[in-house]
This record gives sequence, C-alpha cells and structure tokens, in this order.
Amino acid sequence: MWKILLVEDKVFVGRKLIQWVLFGYTVSGEASKGREALELMAEDMPDLVITDIMMPGMDGIELLRNARSNEMISRFVMLTCMNEFKYAQQALEYRASGYILNFSMSMQSMHDILAKVAKELTAANEQRQQVLSEKFNVFYKQILDRIKADRLEEEALPGEFTEYETESGLSRQIPVLKGATVANPVQLPAVLSLADSLQLPLAGFNRVFLVSLIGNYSLTPEELLKQSMIEAKPGMWTGSYTSGSVTSLFFWFPSEPALDLEKLRLLPGKGIYSRPFSPCHLTTHWKRQLNQVNQLW
Repeated sequence: MWKILLVEDKVFVGRKLIQWVLFGYTVSGEASKGREALELMAEDMPDLVITDIMMPGMDGIELLRNARSNEMISRFVMLTCMNEFKYAQQALEYRASGYILNFSMSMQSMHDILAKVAKELTAANEQRQQVLSEKFNVFYKQILDRIKADRLEEEALPGEFTEYETESGLSRQIPVLKGATVANPVQLPAVLSLADSLQLPLAGFNRVFLVSLIGNYSLTPEELLKQSMIEAKPGMWTGSYTSGSVTSLFFWFPSEPALDLEKLRLLPGKGIYSRPFSPCHLTTHWKRQLNQVNQLW
C-alpha cells in the first residue's frame, strides 16, 4: 500500500468518500500545518503528500520546497483555489505531480489524480528495484571475488590460523606460519564500506538470512516466502547470486526475521542455511556456507 500524508488547514469536503484503498493507498498521517507535516515526513516518509497551498506559517509551497531541499522523494498533490493558481504553477516547478481546484473538486477528479500518481509511484519503484538489483549483483560479485582470493591465499600459506576483528566488525581467520607473528594482516574489504562505494543503501537492513544450494535447483527467494519458510516483512529485500553450481539466496531485513526452521530443514536438494546475522558479517558467513555446501557435493 502507498502511504499518504494529508496536510489540510481545513478538511476538504467529501474526503471520507474517497476510495483510497481502491487505488492502493492508506492514510498514514495527518497534519494541519506545514511545519508539522515536515516533521511527520522525516519520521515516516509518505509516498504521497496531499496538501493545501495556503496555510498559516509554512504554506504548501514552502513545505514542498523544504521537502525537495531535504531530498525527500514523496509525490505532492496541491489543493488550491482559483486565486492561488499562480502558486499551483510554482508547485509544478518543484516537481509536484499535480493540483486540484478546491471549488470544482469531484470524487472523479480526485480518483483521477490518485490513479495518475499510483502509476508514477509504480514506475519509479520498478526503476529503483532494477537499479538496486544491479548494484546488489556487483556487491555480491566483489565479495565473492574476495572470498575466492582468500582461499588461494590460505592454500598458499598452510599453517596455524589466527582470528582478529576488523574495524567494521568483520572477523577473519588468516593462515600464519608456525612461529610467525602478524603485524599488519591484510583485512577483508569492509562490507559497509563496499556498499557505500556502490551507493547501496544497507543502512535500513539490520539482519541477513542466507541460504546456499548446490546442484540444478531453481529455488528462488520468492518460493521460500510463498512456502512460509520465511515471513515476509515490510522493507525487506531479496536476491540471489549464482556462481558455478552454487546459488545463494539473500534475505535482507530491517529487523529480526521470523523463520520456520522445521520447513527450512526440508529444503530440496543439498542446501545449507545460516542463522540471521549482522550485515557486516556477510563475508564471514557466506564464505563458511560456501565451504560447507561444497563439501556436500
């Protein structure tokens, strides 16, 4: 559902008759002043803001201008009177999606603008999903390349292992010849730093659940969710990455996920899953899983 924030100095006539749900919306918040609306937007970013233009204090135009200067991407629809038409035109310059004249507003005109904005939101979301998916694939490849390089390093330097923590919180075991000391061990690339370099927004994810399968299985993250092995949550992101005969399924969550361990134990074929972990430990857990799943082959 798309979230709407209503910002009105005076409640517009017929608001209760609008079929928000029909167009995929839910009213997530209400405000009577621009300043109050801006604070609500900072707390819980709405997808659409429907606002009066003329309000005491911060008016609708200033609210829109502040939102854009703070890089808020919410769509805006302005409610205006005929003598405020020049302000409505100004709102379009700040990328408002449209405006509605209060005195002539009908349910049809409101439904039309809701349908228009819903199409904009859907198109923008699909574009963001595509860009994000491409960034995640680059992210996974770079981490996997580092894991493969580590394997070669460990094979070339047999001996005892020592473990240490990097600045990002990553733990790593490196081979050390007996009797040698480690002065400046080569650190794994920090997951969060790598994500930052790719402009990958990992800040909203606090837990990762990882499943790795080996063999000719076409299992997808969506199928695990459909089979209720993993509970879908708002704000989660899923993806997969295949290298050779191993496919890894990634589930990124904003909070601790709910898992059905009994169903997960019935994964088809040869597969391994981990307990949910912090994103900064992705390299360690993925490397361990790949080693384990390859032993099953």
